Formats: sequence, C-alpha cells, structure tokens
Amino acid sequence: MQGDFLDYGPADFQRVITINLIGVFPATQRAAKSIIVAGKGRAIVNMSSTNALVAIPSVPACCASRAGVMQLTRAAPLALAPHGIRVNAVGPGSIDTEMMASVNTNPEALKTAMSRTPLQRMGTAREVGDVVTFLASDKASYITGETICIDGGRLGLNYTV
Repeated sequence: MQGDFLDYGPADFQRVITINLIGVFPATQRAAKSIIVAGKGRAIVNMSSTNALVAIPSVPACCASRAGVMQLTRAAPLALAPHGIRVNAVGPGSIDTEMMASVNTNPEALKTAMSRTPLQRMGTAREVGDVVTFLASDKASYITGETICIDGGRLGLNYTV
C-alpha cells in the first residue's frame, strides 16, 4: 500500500504489517515444528524485501514489516539451530511481477526504478526462485540468519526513493 506519509492511515499500516510480518511468524513456527517432528534438519526461507534496508516514505508499512521479517529471520535460527534448522530470507528489489506492472507501463516510473538499479533491468521471479532454491539446499548448509538481497545492485547505491 502506497501513499503520502502524513496521510497514511493506521488501518492501512496495520493491514500491511499483518500480511507481511505477522503472517510470517506462525508460518515459520509451523514449518519448524513440522521439521522437528520429521526429525531431519532442514531450511526455512522467508520473503523480505530490499525495503527492509532502504527507507521509502510512501511505503512506511512495507519498510517496517520487511525489516521485521529480516529481524525475525535473524532471531529464529538462534532458537532453531539446535534442531538443525536454518532460517534465511530473500529480499527482492524490483522484480518483473504483477506488482511492478504499473512501473513497467509508466516510462517515468520505469526510468526512476532503473536509475536506482545498476544492472539496468528488472529481476525475474525465476532469479528469486533460484536464490530460494540455493538457500534451501545443502550448498547453503552454513548460512543461517541472513537476508540475501536480489536487487540488481540497488543497495550499493543507497537510494531511498
């Protein structure tokens, strides 16, 4: 949900927090409990966003909720490591999805998005999936508590809008 910071309503803020953050906690718990019952260590991969690390005033709830997911992803493996469970997150930037359709069809918005993306293109859902697959695999067996950002280099620029 996007809007002017001063006009952003508490109900809108709460709705985004509920979807993006509060829903991740019981899902992580349920996944961990299932893994423990199965008796085999595995991995949980949460979805965050580059907005966990950069502030955009028109999406304050998104920034807050995704930062919360990042912190939950840091806290969970401290409790779950004794069970052999790794917890990581993926933080996509501008990914060519339905959510970005309004940017893709607006030349000015696309220009702005590309001005903060050194690779000068949108990422793909496949690229996000590849990182999730890696984090869930044994190839990432010594990685836990991390958020891997897939953003075409955006974080390096430190752009916020």
